[in-house]
Amino acid sequence: MRFIRKTFVHSVVLRLLLIFLLILIPMYTISIVIYNQWMRNMEDDIAKTTIRQMHAYLKGMEASIDQMKLLQYDCLNDVDLNKLAIQWRIMDNYALVVSMNSLQQRLNTIRNSSVYIKDVRAHIVDFGRTISSPNGVGALDEAHFTNVRVPKGVRGAQILQYEGDYCLTTLQEGNVTSRNPLYMIEIRLEESVIGESLKTLNIYDDSHTLLLLGETGLIRDRDASVAFFQADTAPRVENDRLHMLTFGGTEYYRAVATSEKLNASLIRYVPTRIIHEVTTTFSFWFWVLTASALCVSLIYSLSVYKYMHRPLYRLVDAFREVENGNLTVKLSHVSGDEFGYLFDHFNEMVEKLSGLIDQVYKQKLLTQRAELKQLQTQINPHFLYNSLFIINTMARVGDDHLVAFSELLGKYFRFITRNGADMVPLREDVKHAQTYAAIQQMRFSKRLVITFPDCPQPLAARLVPRLILQPILENAFEHGVGKRQQAGQIRVSYAYDSEHLEIQVEDNGQHLTDAQLAQMTQGLTDTAETMEITGMMNIHRRLRLVYGAESGLTIGRSALGGLNVTLTIRYPKEET
Repeated sequence: MRFIRKTFVHSVVLRLLLIFLLILIPMYTISIVIYNQWMRNMEDDIAKTTIRQMHAYLKGMEASIDQMKLLQYDCLNDVDLNKLAIQWRIMDNYALVVSMNSLQQRLNTIRNSSVYIKDVRAHIVDFGRTISSPNGVGALDEAHFTNVRVPKGVRGAQILQYEGDYCLTTLQEGNVTSRNPLYMIEIRLEESVIGESLKTLNIYDDSHTLLLLGETGLIRDRDASVAFFQADTAPRVENDRLHMLTFGGTEYYRAVATSEKLNASLIRYVPTRIIHEVTTTFSFWFWVLTASALCVSLIYSLSVYKYMHRPLYRLVDAFREVENGNLTVKLSHVSGDEFGYLFDHFNEMVEKLSGLIDQVYKQKLLTQRAELKQLQTQINPHFLYNSLFIINTMARVGDDHLVAFSELLGKYFRFITRNGADMVPLREDVKHAQTYAAIQQMRFSKRLVITFPDCPQPLAARLVPRLILQPILENAFEHGVGKRQQAGQIRVSYAYDSEHLEIQVEDNGQHLTDAQLAQMTQGLTDTAETMEITGMMNIHRRLRLVYGAESGLTIGRSALGGLNVTLTIRYPKEET
Protein backbone atom coordinates (compact mmCIF):
# COMPACT_ATOMS: atom_id res chain seq x y z
CA MET A 1 0.00 0.00 0.00
CA ARG A 2 2.87 2.32 0.85
CA PHE A 3 4.49 1.53 -2.49
CA ILE A 4 1.27 2.38 -4.36
CA ARG A 5 0.94 5.67 -2.46
CA LYS A 6 4.56 6.57 -3.17
CA THR A 7 4.21 5.71 -6.86
CA PHE A 8 1.08 7.83 -7.16
CA VAL A 9 2.80 10.83 -5.56
CA HIS A 10 5.64 10.60 -8.05
CA SER A 11 3.40 9.66 -10.99
CA VAL A 12 3.92 11.42 -14.30
CA VAL A 13 0.16 11.21 -14.85
CA LEU A 14 -0.50 13.19 -11.67
CA ARG A 15 2.02 15.81 -12.68
CA LEU A 16 0.45 16.12 -16.10
CA LEU A 17 -2.98 16.43 -14.49
CA LEU A 18 -1.79 19.25 -12.23
CA ILE A 19 -0.16 21.01 -15.18
CA PHE A 20 -3.36 20.65 -17.20
CA LEU A 21 -5.35 22.21 -14.36
CA LEU A 22 -2.91 25.09 -14.22
CA ILE A 23 -3.66 25.69 -17.90
CA LEU A 24 -7.40 25.05 -17.78
CA ILE A 25 -8.38 27.12 -14.73
CA PRO A 26 -6.88 30.47 -15.89
CA MET A 27 -8.17 29.91 -19.42
CA TYR A 28 -11.64 29.07 -18.16
CA THR A 29 -11.71 32.05 -15.78
CA ILE A 30 -10.72 34.47 -18.51
CA SER A 31 -13.22 32.89 -20.93
CA ILE A 32 -16.09 33.56 -18.50
CA VAL A 33 -15.11 37.24 -18.28
CA ILE A 34 -14.94 37.75 -22.05
CA TYR A 35 -17.74 35.33 -23.06
CA ASN A 36 -20.35 38.04 -23.78
CA GLN A 37 -17.85 40.20 -25.68
CA TRP A 38 -16.29 37.44 -27.85
CA MET A 39 -17.99 38.41 -31.14
CA ARG A 40 -17.08 42.11 -31.03
CA ASN A 41 -14.64 43.90 -33.22
CA MET A 42 -15.19 41.30 -35.99
CA GLU A 43 -16.27 43.55 -38.86
CA ASP A 44 -13.38 42.69 -41.14
CA ASP A 45 -13.58 38.98 -40.40
CA ILE A 46 -17.33 38.87 -40.99
CA ALA A 47 -16.93 40.85 -44.21
CA LYS A 48 -14.22 38.55 -45.55
CA THR A 49 -16.12 35.47 -44.43
CA THR A 50 -19.27 36.74 -46.12
CA ILE A 51 -17.45 37.48 -49.38
CA ARG A 52 -15.66 34.11 -49.31
CA GLN A 53 -18.96 32.31 -48.82
CA MET A 54 -20.45 34.17 -51.76
CA HIS A 55 -17.50 33.41 -54.02
CA ALA A 56 -17.58 29.79 -52.90
CA TYR A 57 -21.26 29.64 -53.81
CA LEU A 58 -20.56 31.15 -57.24
CA LYS A 59 -17.65 28.76 -57.78
CA GLY A 60 -19.93 25.86 -56.96
CA MET A 61 -22.57 27.12 -59.38
CA GLU A 62 -19.89 27.66 -62.05
CA ALA A 63 -18.73 24.08 -61.58
CA SER A 64 -22.33 22.84 -61.85
CA ILE A 65 -22.94 24.87 -65.03
CA ASP A 66 -19.64 23.64 -66.50
CA GLN A 67 -20.67 20.08 -65.81
CA MET A 68 -24.03 20.67 -67.46
CA LYS A 69 -22.38 22.15 -70.55
CA LEU A 70 -19.96 19.22 -70.76
CA LEU A 71 -22.91 16.85 -70.68
CA GLN A 72 -24.61 19.00 -73.35
CA TYR A 73 -21.60 18.88 -75.65
CA ASP A 74 -21.21 15.16 -75.04
CA CYS A 75 -24.87 14.61 -75.89
CA LEU A 76 -24.36 16.30 -79.28
CA ASN A 77 -22.42 13.20 -80.32
CA ASP A 78 -25.11 10.79 -79.18
CA VAL A 79 -25.61 8.06 -81.77
CA ASP A 80 -29.40 7.98 -81.46
CA LEU A 81 -29.63 11.77 -81.65
CA ASN A 82 -27.62 11.81 -84.86
CA LYS A 83 -29.73 9.00 -86.34
CA LEU A 84 -32.93 10.91 -85.62
CA ALA A 85 -31.48 14.11 -87.07
CA ILE A 86 -30.08 12.60 -90.28
CA GLN A 87 -31.46 9.09 -90.93
CA TRP A 88 -35.01 9.36 -89.63
CA ARG A 89 -36.51 9.11 -93.15
CA ILE A 90 -34.95 5.69 -93.80
CA MET A 91 -35.66 4.26 -90.34
CA ASP A 92 -38.65 2.03 -89.66
CA ASN A 93 -41.07 2.75 -86.82
CA TYR A 94 -39.42 0.30 -84.45
CA ALA A 95 -35.98 1.82 -84.96
CA LEU A 96 -37.45 5.31 -84.48
CA VAL A 97 -39.08 4.31 -81.19
CA VAL A 98 -35.91 2.63 -79.93
CA SER A 99 -33.75 5.64 -80.79
CA MET A 100 -36.22 8.09 -79.22
CA ASN A 101 -36.45 6.02 -76.02
CA SER A 102 -32.69 5.69 -75.83
CA LEU A 103 -32.25 9.43 -76.36
CA GLN A 104 -34.86 10.18 -73.68
CA GLN A 105 -32.96 7.97 -71.24
CA ARG A 106 -29.80 9.88 -72.08
CA LEU A 107 -31.59 13.16 -71.41
CA ASN A 108 -32.93 11.78 -68.11
CA THR A 109 -29.37 10.90 -67.11
CA ILE A 110 -28.32 14.51 -67.69
CA ARG A 111 -31.37 15.72 -65.79
CA ASN A 112 -30.57 13.54 -62.78
CA SER A 113 -26.95 14.69 -62.69
CA SER A 114 -27.81 17.95 -60.90
CA VAL A 115 -30.58 19.22 -58.64
CA TYR A 116 -30.43 22.51 -60.54
CA ILE A 117 -31.84 20.90 -63.72
CA LYS A 118 -35.63 20.89 -64.25
CA ASP A 119 -35.81 19.62 -67.81
CA VAL A 120 -33.50 18.55 -70.66
CA ARG A 121 -34.77 18.79 -74.22
CA ALA A 122 -33.44 17.81 -77.63
CA HIS A 123 -34.88 19.95 -80.45
CA ILE A 124 -34.38 18.12 -83.80
CA VAL A 125 -35.10 20.51 -86.68
CA ASP A 126 -35.36 18.21 -89.69
CA PHE A 127 -37.19 15.53 -87.69
CA GLY A 128 -39.62 18.18 -86.45
CA ARG A 129 -39.68 16.78 -82.95
CA THR A 130 -38.71 17.85 -79.44
CA ILE A 131 -37.77 15.08 -77.00
CA SER A 132 -38.07 16.05 -73.33
CA SER A 133 -36.59 14.09 -70.43
CA PRO A 134 -39.81 14.13 -68.34
CA ASN A 135 -42.45 14.61 -71.08
CA GLY A 136 -41.26 12.42 -73.92
CA VAL A 137 -41.71 13.25 -77.63
CA GLY A 138 -43.57 16.32 -78.86
CA ALA A 139 -43.78 18.57 -81.89
CA LEU A 140 -40.99 21.06 -82.47
CA ASP A 141 -41.92 24.60 -81.42
CA GLU A 142 -39.96 26.63 -83.97
CA ALA A 143 -40.62 29.91 -82.18
CA HIS A 144 -39.29 28.49 -78.96
CA PHE A 145 -36.35 26.99 -80.85
CA THR A 146 -35.49 30.37 -82.35
CA ASN A 147 -35.81 32.36 -79.09
CA VAL A 148 -33.67 30.07 -76.91
CA ARG A 149 -30.78 30.14 -79.37
CA VAL A 150 -27.86 32.00 -77.83
CA PRO A 151 -27.33 35.34 -79.59
CA LYS A 152 -23.88 36.15 -80.79
CA GLY A 153 -21.75 38.15 -78.38
CA VAL A 154 -23.26 36.72 -75.17
CA ARG A 155 -20.46 36.13 -72.70
CA GLY A 156 -19.93 33.56 -69.95
CA ALA A 157 -22.14 30.55 -69.37
CA GLN A 158 -24.81 31.90 -71.77
CA ILE A 159 -27.75 31.45 -69.39
CA LEU A 160 -30.85 32.79 -71.16
CA GLN A 161 -34.21 33.79 -69.72
CA TYR A 162 -37.25 32.90 -71.82
CA GLU A 163 -40.90 32.71 -70.74
CA GLY A 164 -39.91 32.77 -67.07
CA ASP A 165 -37.39 29.93 -67.41
CA TYR A 166 -33.60 30.01 -67.33
CA CYS A 167 -31.96 27.73 -69.82
CA LEU A 168 -28.63 26.62 -71.32
CA THR A 169 -28.50 25.70 -74.99
CA THR A 170 -25.91 24.26 -77.31
CA LEU A 171 -26.39 23.98 -81.07
CA GLN A 172 -25.24 21.45 -83.66
CA GLU A 173 -24.68 23.20 -86.98
CA GLY A 174 -25.69 21.33 -90.13
CA ASN A 175 -22.91 19.93 -92.30
CA VAL A 176 -24.45 16.98 -94.17
CA THR A 177 -27.82 18.38 -95.22
CA SER A 178 -29.12 21.62 -96.60
CA ARG A 179 -31.05 22.41 -93.39
CA ASN A 180 -29.16 24.47 -90.82
CA PRO A 181 -28.98 23.86 -87.88
CA LEU A 182 -29.50 20.14 -87.28
CA TYR A 183 -30.52 20.03 -83.62
CA MET A 184 -30.14 21.71 -80.22
CA ILE A 185 -29.77 20.49 -76.61
CA GLU A 186 -31.60 22.69 -74.09
CA ILE A 187 -31.24 22.47 -70.30
CA ARG A 188 -33.86 24.24 -68.21
CA LEU A 189 -32.76 25.27 -64.74
CA GLU A 190 -34.92 24.78 -61.63
CA GLU A 191 -35.32 28.33 -60.30
CA SER A 192 -36.93 27.19 -57.04
CA VAL A 193 -33.97 24.93 -56.22
CA ILE A 194 -31.52 27.77 -56.88
CA GLY A 195 -33.63 29.98 -54.63
CA GLU A 196 -33.55 27.38 -51.86
CA SER A 197 -29.77 27.13 -52.20
CA LEU A 198 -29.53 30.90 -51.78
CA LYS A 199 -31.20 30.51 -48.38
CA THR A 200 -28.19 28.55 -47.15
CA LEU A 201 -26.19 31.79 -47.29
CA ASN A 202 -28.57 33.51 -44.85
CA ILE A 203 -26.77 32.44 -41.69
CA TYR A 204 -27.86 35.60 -39.86
CA ASP A 205 -31.43 36.50 -38.90
CA ASP A 206 -33.21 38.95 -41.23
CA SER A 207 -30.52 38.61 -43.91
CA HIS A 208 -31.40 38.27 -47.60
CA THR A 209 -29.67 36.95 -50.74
CA LEU A 210 -30.44 37.20 -54.43
CA LEU A 211 -28.78 36.24 -57.70
CA LEU A 212 -28.81 38.66 -60.62
CA LEU A 213 -28.34 37.00 -64.03
CA GLY A 214 -27.44 39.38 -66.82
CA GLU A 215 -29.38 42.63 -66.67
CA THR A 216 -32.91 41.39 -65.98
CA GLY A 217 -32.75 37.86 -64.60
CA LEU A 218 -33.38 37.74 -60.86
CA ILE A 219 -33.44 34.65 -58.63
CA ARG A 220 -34.20 35.33 -54.97
CA ASP A 221 -34.33 33.50 -51.68
CA ARG A 222 -37.65 35.10 -50.66
CA ASP A 223 -40.08 37.79 -51.79
CA ALA A 224 -38.52 40.47 -49.57
CA SER A 225 -35.35 40.30 -51.66
CA VAL A 226 -37.14 41.96 -54.59
CA ALA A 227 -37.98 44.96 -52.44
CA PHE A 228 -34.39 45.15 -51.21
CA PHE A 229 -33.10 45.04 -54.75
CA GLN A 230 -35.51 47.73 -55.98
CA ALA A 231 -34.66 50.02 -53.06
CA ASP A 232 -30.91 49.52 -53.49
CA THR A 233 -29.79 52.28 -55.84
CA ALA A 234 -26.19 52.62 -54.64
CA PRO A 235 -23.46 51.54 -57.09
CA ARG A 236 -22.63 47.86 -56.75
CA VAL A 237 -18.87 47.55 -56.42
CA GLU A 238 -17.29 44.20 -55.68
CA ASN A 239 -14.54 44.22 -53.03
CA ASP A 240 -13.87 42.75 -49.59
CA ARG A 241 -15.78 45.49 -47.76
CA LEU A 242 -19.41 45.79 -46.74
CA HIS A 243 -21.44 48.82 -47.90
CA MET A 244 -24.18 50.23 -45.67
CA LEU A 245 -27.74 51.09 -46.69
CA THR A 246 -31.05 51.65 -44.86
CA PHE A 247 -34.34 49.92 -45.63
CA GLY A 248 -37.51 50.14 -43.55
CA GLY A 249 -35.69 51.93 -40.75
CA THR A 250 -33.17 49.11 -40.40
CA GLU A 251 -29.52 49.39 -41.40
CA TYR A 252 -27.99 46.66 -43.54
CA TYR A 253 -24.59 45.86 -44.92
CA ARG A 254 -24.54 44.88 -48.56
CA ALA A 255 -21.94 42.51 -50.06
CA VAL A 256 -21.53 41.89 -53.80
CA ALA A 257 -19.67 39.08 -55.58
CA THR A 258 -19.63 38.70 -59.38
CA SER A 259 -18.92 35.88 -61.78
CA GLU A 260 -17.80 36.69 -65.31
CA LYS A 261 -18.33 33.10 -66.38
CA LEU A 262 -22.00 33.18 -65.34
CA ASN A 263 -22.43 36.87 -66.20
CA ALA A 264 -24.06 37.06 -62.78
CA SER A 265 -23.87 38.98 -59.50
CA LEU A 266 -24.60 37.60 -56.03
CA ILE A 267 -25.93 40.19 -53.57
CA ARG A 268 -26.33 39.70 -49.81
CA TYR A 269 -27.91 41.99 -47.22
CA VAL A 270 -26.78 41.47 -43.60
CA PRO A 271 -28.15 43.45 -40.60
CA THR A 272 -25.52 45.77 -39.14
CA ARG A 273 -26.39 44.78 -35.57
CA ILE A 274 -24.65 41.45 -36.14
CA ILE A 275 -21.37 43.25 -36.64
CA HIS A 276 -21.77 46.16 -34.22
CA GLU A 277 -21.73 43.83 -31.22
CA VAL A 278 -17.95 44.17 -31.10
CA THR A 279 -16.56 46.46 -28.41
CA THR A 280 -13.14 47.86 -27.76
CA THR A 281 -12.69 45.76 -24.62
CA PHE A 282 -12.30 42.67 -26.80
CA SER A 283 -8.79 43.72 -27.85
CA PHE A 284 -7.66 44.20 -24.21
CA TRP A 285 -8.99 40.86 -23.03
CA PHE A 286 -7.66 39.16 -26.14
CA TRP A 287 -4.11 40.23 -25.34
CA VAL A 288 -4.54 39.32 -21.67
CA LEU A 289 -5.68 35.85 -22.73
CA THR A 290 -2.82 35.54 -25.22
CA ALA A 291 -0.19 36.49 -22.64
CA SER A 292 -1.64 34.09 -20.08
CA ALA A 293 -1.78 31.28 -22.63
CA LEU A 294 1.84 31.88 -23.58
CA CYS A 295 3.03 31.76 -19.97
CA VAL A 296 1.06 28.64 -19.15
CA SER A 297 2.14 26.96 -22.39
CA LEU A 298 5.77 27.69 -21.54
CA ILE A 299 5.41 26.16 -18.08
CA TYR A 300 3.64 23.14 -19.52
CA SER A 301 6.25 22.64 -22.22
CA LEU A 302 9.15 22.80 -19.76
CA SER A 303 7.44 20.34 -17.45
CA VAL A 304 6.66 17.87 -20.22
CA TYR A 305 10.24 18.12 -21.46
CA LYS A 306 11.66 17.43 -18.02
CA TYR A 307 9.34 14.66 -16.85
CA MET A 308 8.49 12.91 -20.12
CA HIS A 309 10.63 13.88 -23.09
CA ARG A 310 14.07 13.34 -21.52
CA PRO A 311 13.26 9.96 -19.90
CA LEU A 312 11.55 8.74 -23.06
CA TYR A 313 14.50 9.85 -25.17
CA ARG A 314 16.89 7.97 -22.88
CA LEU A 315 14.74 4.85 -23.10
CA VAL A 316 14.52 5.04 -26.91
CA ASP A 317 18.28 5.61 -27.14
CA ALA A 318 18.88 2.55 -24.95
CA PHE A 319 16.65 0.42 -27.19
CA ARG A 320 18.66 1.57 -30.20
CA GLU A 321 21.85 0.47 -28.46
CA VAL A 322 20.35 -2.98 -27.86
CA GLU A 323 19.19 -3.09 -31.47
CA ASN A 324 22.78 -2.45 -32.59
CA GLY A 325 24.02 -5.36 -30.45
CA ASN A 326 25.13 -3.54 -27.30
CA LEU A 327 23.79 -5.68 -24.44
CA THR A 328 25.81 -3.87 -21.76
CA VAL A 329 23.67 -0.74 -21.70
CA LYS A 330 22.18 0.22 -18.31
CA LEU A 331 19.63 2.89 -17.33
CA SER A 332 19.29 4.70 -14.01
CA HIS A 333 16.50 6.99 -12.78
CA VAL A 334 16.46 8.95 -9.52
CA SER A 335 12.69 9.36 -9.37
CA GLY A 336 10.29 6.65 -8.25
CA ASP A 337 7.76 7.24 -11.04
CA GLU A 338 6.74 4.97 -13.93
CA PHE A 339 9.99 5.64 -15.80
CA GLY A 340 11.95 4.29 -12.83
CA TYR A 341 9.91 1.08 -13.07
CA LEU A 342 10.47 0.91 -16.84
CA PHE A 343 14.22 1.52 -16.54
CA ASP A 344 14.67 -1.16 -13.87
CA HIS A 345 12.79 -3.76 -15.88
CA PHE A 346 14.60 -2.72 -19.05
CA ASN A 347 17.90 -3.51 -17.32
CA GLU A 348 16.53 -6.91 -16.24
CA MET A 349 15.28 -7.60 -19.76
CA VAL A 350 18.66 -6.81 -21.33
CA GLU A 351 20.43 -9.07 -18.83
CA LYS A 352 18.07 -11.98 -19.51
CA LEU A 353 18.27 -11.38 -23.25
CA SER A 354 22.06 -11.54 -23.14
CA GLY A 355 21.94 -14.87 -21.31
CA LEU A 356 19.37 -16.34 -23.69
CA ILE A 357 21.32 -15.28 -26.77
CA ASP A 358 24.48 -16.88 -25.39
CA GLN A 359 22.60 -20.08 -24.59
CA VAL A 360 20.90 -20.31 -27.99
CA TYR A 361 24.17 -19.57 -29.82
CA LYS A 362 26.04 -22.35 -28.04
CA GLN A 363 23.17 -24.78 -28.58
CA LYS A 364 23.10 -23.95 -32.28
CA LEU A 365 26.84 -24.58 -32.63
CA LEU A 366 26.55 -27.95 -30.88
CA THR A 367 23.58 -28.95 -33.03
CA GLN A 368 25.38 -27.95 -36.24
CA ARG A 369 28.50 -29.86 -35.28
CA ALA A 370 26.48 -32.97 -34.42
CA GLU A 371 24.68 -32.78 -37.78
CA LEU A 372 27.99 -32.46 -39.64
CA LYS A 373 29.35 -35.53 -37.84
CA GLN A 374 26.23 -37.50 -38.69
CA LEU A 375 26.39 -36.51 -42.35
CA GLN A 376 30.09 -37.39 -42.59
CA THR A 377 29.74 -40.82 -41.02
CA GLN A 378 26.88 -41.59 -43.37
CA ILE A 379 29.31 -41.78 -46.31
CA ASN A 380 31.72 -44.31 -44.84
CA PRO A 381 29.76 -47.58 -45.45
CA HIS A 382 28.78 -46.56 -48.98
CA PHE A 383 32.11 -47.26 -50.67
CA LEU A 384 33.00 -50.19 -48.41
CA TYR A 385 30.39 -52.45 -49.97
CA ASN A 386 31.58 -51.73 -53.50
CA SER A 387 35.25 -52.21 -52.53
CA LEU A 388 34.66 -55.70 -51.08
CA PHE A 389 32.94 -56.77 -54.26
CA ILE A 390 35.85 -55.41 -56.35
CA ILE A 391 38.50 -57.30 -54.30
CA ASN A 392 36.46 -60.48 -54.52
CA THR A 393 36.23 -60.15 -58.28
CA MET A 394 39.97 -59.44 -58.73
CA ALA A 395 40.94 -62.37 -56.48
CA ARG A 396 38.70 -64.76 -58.40
CA VAL A 397 40.13 -63.76 -61.79
CA GLY A 398 43.75 -63.60 -60.58
CA ASP A 399 44.24 -59.96 -61.49
CA ASP A 400 47.94 -58.90 -61.32
CA HIS A 401 46.95 -55.49 -60.04
CA LEU A 402 45.47 -56.86 -56.83
CA VAL A 403 48.45 -55.77 -54.68
CA ALA A 404 48.50 -52.24 -56.09
CA PHE A 405 44.74 -52.12 -55.82
CA SER A 406 44.86 -53.22 -52.19
CA GLU A 407 47.45 -50.54 -51.42
CA LEU A 408 45.27 -47.84 -52.98
CA LEU A 409 42.28 -49.21 -51.15
CA GLY A 410 44.17 -49.04 -47.86
CA LYS A 411 44.99 -45.38 -48.48
CA TYR A 412 41.37 -44.79 -49.31
CA PHE A 413 39.96 -46.32 -46.13
CA ARG A 414 42.67 -44.80 -43.96
CA PHE A 415 41.48 -41.34 -45.06
CA ILE A 416 37.78 -41.92 -44.54
CA THR A 417 38.18 -43.66 -41.17
CA ARG A 418 40.35 -40.95 -39.70
CA ASN A 419 38.22 -39.12 -37.06
CA GLY A 420 40.33 -36.04 -36.65
CA ALA A 421 39.37 -32.57 -37.77
CA ASP A 422 36.06 -32.01 -39.56
CA MET A 423 37.79 -29.71 -42.04
CA VAL A 424 40.83 -30.74 -44.14
CA PRO A 425 42.97 -28.87 -46.68
CA LEU A 426 41.53 -29.07 -50.18
CA ARG A 427 44.70 -30.78 -51.48
CA GLU A 428 44.08 -33.77 -49.13
CA ASP A 429 40.48 -34.18 -50.24
CA VAL A 430 41.57 -33.90 -53.89
CA LYS A 431 44.32 -36.49 -53.29
CA HIS A 432 41.79 -38.86 -51.71
CA ALA A 433 39.48 -38.42 -54.71
CA GLN A 434 42.45 -39.07 -57.04
CA THR A 435 43.09 -42.31 -55.12
CA TYR A 436 39.52 -43.39 -55.83
CA ALA A 437 39.97 -42.37 -59.49
CA ALA A 438 43.16 -44.42 -59.72
CA ILE A 439 41.34 -47.46 -58.32
CA GLN A 440 38.64 -47.19 -60.97
CA GLN A 441 41.17 -46.45 -63.70
CA MET A 442 43.09 -49.59 -62.73
CA ARG A 443 39.97 -51.74 -62.94
CA PHE A 444 38.62 -50.34 -66.18
CA SER A 445 41.71 -49.09 -67.99
CA LYS A 446 40.52 -50.34 -71.37
CA ARG A 447 37.21 -48.51 -71.37
CA LEU A 448 37.69 -45.57 -68.99
CA VAL A 449 39.72 -42.34 -69.19
CA ILE A 450 39.75 -40.08 -66.14
CA THR A 451 41.18 -36.54 -66.45
CA PHE A 452 41.83 -35.34 -62.90
CA PRO A 453 44.48 -32.58 -62.52
CA ASP A 454 46.10 -31.87 -59.16
CA CYS A 455 44.72 -29.26 -56.82
CA PRO A 456 45.76 -25.72 -57.91
CA GLN A 457 48.46 -24.35 -55.62
CA PRO A 458 46.49 -21.19 -54.51
CA LEU A 459 43.71 -23.51 -53.26
CA ALA A 460 45.84 -26.24 -51.68
CA ALA A 461 45.63 -24.93 -48.11
CA ARG A 462 41.95 -23.98 -48.23
CA LEU A 463 40.00 -25.86 -45.56
CA VAL A 464 36.95 -27.77 -46.78
CA PRO A 465 34.68 -30.44 -45.23
CA ARG A 466 36.09 -33.95 -45.57
CA LEU A 467 34.89 -36.22 -48.39
CA ILE A 468 33.25 -33.76 -50.78
CA LEU A 469 34.83 -34.88 -54.08
CA GLN A 470 35.07 -38.70 -53.98
CA PRO A 471 31.28 -39.30 -53.75
CA ILE A 472 30.76 -37.13 -56.83
CA LEU A 473 33.30 -39.21 -58.78
CA GLU A 474 31.68 -42.39 -57.51
CA ASN A 475 28.28 -41.15 -58.70
CA ALA A 476 29.74 -40.33 -62.14
CA PHE A 477 31.16 -43.84 -62.43
CA GLU A 478 28.23 -45.81 -61.02
CA HIS A 479 25.46 -44.00 -62.88
CA GLY A 480 27.37 -42.63 -65.87
CA VAL A 481 30.40 -44.20 -67.50
CA GLY A 482 30.12 -47.48 -65.55
CA LYS A 483 27.39 -48.58 -67.97
CA ARG A 484 29.43 -47.83 -71.10
CA GLN A 485 31.18 -50.72 -72.88
CA GLN A 486 33.93 -48.47 -74.21
CA ALA A 487 35.29 -44.90 -74.38
CA GLY A 488 34.07 -43.89 -70.92
CA GLN A 489 35.29 -40.46 -69.88
CA ILE A 490 35.31 -38.49 -66.61
CA ARG A 491 36.74 -34.96 -66.49
CA VAL A 492 37.48 -32.79 -63.43
CA SER A 493 38.21 -29.05 -63.75
CA TYR A 494 38.67 -26.05 -61.42
CA ALA A 495 37.56 -22.40 -61.54
CA TYR A 496 38.25 -20.00 -58.71
CA ASP A 497 38.90 -16.45 -57.56
CA SER A 498 39.35 -14.74 -54.20
CA GLU A 499 35.69 -15.16 -53.21
CA HIS A 500 34.55 -18.51 -54.56
CA LEU A 501 35.63 -21.93 -55.82
CA GLU A 502 33.98 -24.15 -58.44
CA ILE A 503 34.92 -27.76 -59.18
CA GLN A 504 33.18 -29.43 -62.11
CA VAL A 505 32.91 -33.20 -62.54
CA GLU A 506 31.64 -34.25 -65.99
CA ASP A 507 31.05 -37.63 -67.61
CA ASN A 508 29.86 -38.92 -70.97
CA GLY A 509 27.23 -41.33 -69.71
CA GLN A 510 24.63 -42.31 -72.29
CA HIS A 511 21.63 -43.19 -70.18
CA LEU A 512 20.82 -39.90 -68.38
CA THR A 513 17.28 -38.81 -69.27
CA ASP A 514 15.71 -35.41 -68.70
CA ALA A 515 13.34 -36.94 -66.16
CA GLN A 516 16.25 -38.38 -64.18
CA LEU A 517 18.06 -35.04 -64.33
CA ALA A 518 14.97 -33.23 -63.03
CA GLN A 519 14.56 -35.81 -60.25
CA MET A 520 18.19 -35.35 -59.15
CA THR A 521 17.79 -31.57 -59.13
CA GLN A 522 14.58 -31.86 -57.09
CA GLY A 523 16.42 -34.10 -54.63
CA LEU A 524 18.97 -31.35 -53.93
CA THR A 525 16.29 -28.72 -53.36
CA ASP A 526 14.03 -30.92 -51.17
CA THR A 527 14.54 -30.01 -47.51
CA ALA A 528 12.31 -32.74 -46.02
CA GLU A 529 13.97 -34.29 -42.99
CA THR A 530 12.35 -37.70 -43.48
CA MET A 531 13.67 -38.46 -46.96
CA GLU A 532 16.68 -40.71 -47.62
CA ILE A 533 19.93 -38.73 -47.80
CA THR A 534 22.15 -39.84 -50.69
CA GLY A 535 25.85 -39.11 -51.14
CA MET A 536 25.19 -36.16 -53.45
CA MET A 537 22.57 -34.67 -51.14
CA ASN A 538 24.93 -35.28 -48.22
CA ILE A 539 27.63 -33.14 -49.81
CA HIS A 540 25.13 -30.46 -50.78
CA ARG A 541 23.76 -30.13 -47.23
CA ARG A 542 27.24 -30.13 -45.64
CA LEU A 543 28.42 -27.32 -47.91
CA ARG A 544 25.32 -25.23 -47.17
CA LEU A 545 25.70 -25.80 -43.42
CA VAL A 546 29.32 -24.66 -43.45
CA TYR A 547 29.31 -21.90 -46.10
CA GLY A 548 25.69 -20.75 -46.39
CA ALA A 549 22.86 -20.94 -48.91
CA GLU A 550 24.95 -19.67 -51.86
CA SER A 551 27.18 -22.77 -51.68
CA GLY A 552 26.37 -26.38 -52.58
CA LEU A 553 25.90 -28.55 -55.66
CA THR A 554 24.22 -27.75 -58.95
CA ILE A 555 23.37 -30.38 -61.55
CA GLY A 556 23.08 -30.08 -65.30
CA ARG A 557 23.84 -31.85 -68.55
CA SER A 558 27.52 -32.04 -69.47
CA ALA A 559 28.97 -30.97 -72.80
CA LEU A 560 30.28 -34.57 -72.99
CA GLY A 561 26.68 -35.77 -73.04
CA GLY A 562 26.33 -37.11 -69.52
CA LEU A 563 26.02 -35.48 -66.10
CA ASN A 564 27.73 -32.25 -65.02
CA VAL A 565 28.01 -31.70 -61.26
CA THR A 566 29.34 -28.31 -60.12
CA LEU A 567 30.57 -27.98 -56.54
CA THR A 568 30.44 -24.33 -55.45
CA ILE A 569 31.96 -22.82 -52.31
CA ARG A 570 31.26 -19.14 -51.60
CA TYR A 571 33.79 -18.06 -48.97
CA PRO A 572 32.72 -15.68 -46.20
CA LYS A 573 34.12 -12.17 -46.51
CA GLU A 574 36.50 -12.59 -43.61
CA GLU A 575 38.15 -15.50 -45.45
CA THR A 576 38.70 -13.68 -48.76
